[in-house]
Amino acid sequence: MGKDKRHRGIAEQQEKNRSLRSAYAEIATQTGAIDQIVKLLSAGYLLHSHSAVLFALIEEILVEHGLSGGKLVSLAKKLNKSFDDYFSEFSKLIGQEQVNNWANDLEIFGEKFGKFAGLQKDFVPDFNKVDLEEINKKFNTKIEIKK
Repeated sequence: MGKDKRHRGIAEQQEKNRSLRSAYAEIATQTGAIDQIVKLLSAGYLLHSHSAVLFALIEEILVEHGLSGGKLVSLAKKLNKSFDDYFSEFSKLIGQEQVNNWANDLEIFGEKFGKFAGLQKDFVPDFNKVDLEEINKKFNTKIEIKK
């Protein structure tokens, strides 16, 4: 088989594959599957975005209490990077209108999720409950809390 025939054969197969993918995409569009995929991706991105907010709040509380976990920060960054890579692959399916509504959706979702999970909206640690003298004796430390 000559070189030109092989190239034509490859080009023909590639064209058949493109046509087949286009046909499947058209079927998925007509059945509503593409719309459902877009909604699922949008919901997944919303969930991930809120989890990133939660992880940031966790880190903030850990730092405030001198318990900052460098490993947790590193893992959260890796997780965010992986999700960003994943969603960027599918971002073409999500329309501009959905992108514009994302911030508002995130705020509403955060409020509803917070209620569901029993989270305090604006948590502030109550350092007045801390018996610092007792803790310093117990652990032989000299911790001071700035109130």
